[in-house]
Amino acid sequence: MTKIGVFLRFVARDGKKEALLKHLLETAEIAGKEPGTKLWTVHSSPIEPNTVWVYEAYADEQSKKRHESTPEYASAREDTGRLLAHPPQAFPLIPVGGKGL
Repeated sequence: MTKIGVFLRFVARDGKKEALLKHLLETAEIAGKEPGTKLWTVHSSPIEPNTVWVYEAYADEQSKKRHESTPEYASAREDTGRLLAHPPQAFPLIPVGGKGL
């Protein structure tokens, strides 16, 4: 069972949403290969034009920390930061069940 999750809210600078989506989808490809990463999905908001949500779910805290310690994560953070209007907002979660978990 998945033990830890997080929703991340990204707001792209004007004209940068497509670049942000592309970058986050590339990051999702990498994260999907990491042991302990259960879900890493990218969502475009239909009501906030520059907003993108990412949902991450991990087997445990150690898996999340392992993800955050990779060189790819550091590079992705830096690259993503250039596309954002402000730092992303993180909403930690404890998954309790449902399809895909």
